[in-house]
Amino acid sequence: MSTLPTHRRVFRVTSPSPHTRPTLTLHTEPLPFSLPPTFVLIKTHAISLNYCDADILFGTNPWPTIPHMIPCNDAAGSIISLGSRVTRWHVGDAVLPNVDTANFTGREAGRGWLAANEDGVLADYLLFDESVLVRVPGHLSWGESSVLPCAGLTAWSALKGVKGGEMVSIQGTGGVALVAVKLALERGLRVVLSSSSDGKLAHVREELARILSGW
Repeated sequence: MSTLPTHRRVFRVTSPSPHTRPTLTLHTEPLPFSLPPTFVLIKTHAISLNYCDADILFGTNPWPTIPHMIPCNDAAGSIISLGSRVTRWHVGDAVLPNVDTANFTGREAGRGWLAANEDGVLADYLLFDESVLVRVPGHLSWGESSVLPCAGLTAWSALKGVKGGEMVSIQGTGGVALVAVKLALERGLRVVLSSSSDGKLAHVREELARILSGW
């Protein structure tokens, strides 16, 4: 039987504020001798980097941040230890954390964002309550699975309501995306705009209206 780790390596933000150039420092931190009853210990196998990670670090994201937080919100790993009252998972299960640990159905009152107002996943071992985890699809690699929490969910949210047989054109961010929207509208396609904040979404709408008015 393998011995469970007693410490983990973790990157934490050490810059004085989110509006200065971010500085990350590698720390070695002790893991709890006994897990909280409903928590699991996860060995990290892959971490995905997103634009929002830099957005948060530079203070241009609307979410509040905690001091010295752990960056990054997308990761996949395997469970290596269980709290005494864990019922949903088993040792060896492949899982990934939900980016919003307080909101699963859209009807909850609270919100929580990994790597912002909660610690993120840039560590070799992670501790999470069993309720915030999702099973990794068996046909995906660790790297492929690690992109699902934020990027994958963003793509899925834009595709909700699409029916079988319908054609979908997907374009990322930037000026090219606005041209793609213009062409889609000309062809009578339904356009779905999504963003991480109301402020960004309003800016996109204004920019799109300006471009369309000149074409």
